[in-house]
Amino acid sequence: MLRARCLLLLAALLPLCGCQLARLFRPFAGEPLPAPAAFRDGSIDDGLVRRVLALPLADESGQGAGTLVVSEALRDEILKLGRFTVVQPTASDAMLRPAEGPQRTGRIPVRSIIELGRRYGVEAVLFGSVTHYRPYAPQALAISAQLIDVQTGKIVWSVSDFVDGSDAQAVRSMEWYFADEAATGETVFGPEIMNTSPRWFARFAASRIAATLAPPAARS
Repeated sequence: MLRARCLLLLAALLPLCGCQLARLFRPFAGEPLPAPAAFRDGSIDDGLVRRVLALPLADESGQGAGTLVVSEALRDEILKLGRFTVVQPTASDAMLRPAEGPQRTGRIPVRSIIELGRRYGVEAVLFGSVTHYRPYAPQALAISAQLIDVQTGKIVWSVSDFVDGSDAQAVRSMEWYFADEAATGETVFGPEIMNTSPRWFARFAASRIAATLAPPAARS
């Protein structure tokens, strides 16, 4: 009798489980979004850049404080690579005040880069901008980022990317990203959260940027 009841319960639960599994592991039809093209200096893979000062991204999208989630996502995705120590600037740093610093303009003088490198003990400074941001479905986000060597003031890495949540290839890529992240138990939601949550969408866009900094073996 107990065995029969267990079988009935299992039969009732299977359709629910099947829906969840199908949502996570269904075939992802279509081509994924192509990886962004990036300039990358040899010093990145020679191990000459270990510590990076990550400045907040400048807002060129008109979304104001809403772009802070993008800065956080980019910092976190670069940390996930496991090849850089990411340092954050202090809130009181006068050189980085929004009124005249890179958070407002997206630009930073070479002399300031050298000074920041000395002050924070880093080999490179990460800065860039959010040039387009639509934080509602279908979301869209454009990011431009650069790494500057604090000794020479030269760009050692540069990348720009645009992700449009209404694009079929972007949707496919977001589903793949969600499947990987959901496998770690980070969310109970389905892949539709990728195009409704600004935080999840920013993480996906930032992961594409950070991937161009991954070791060659990881990118192949």
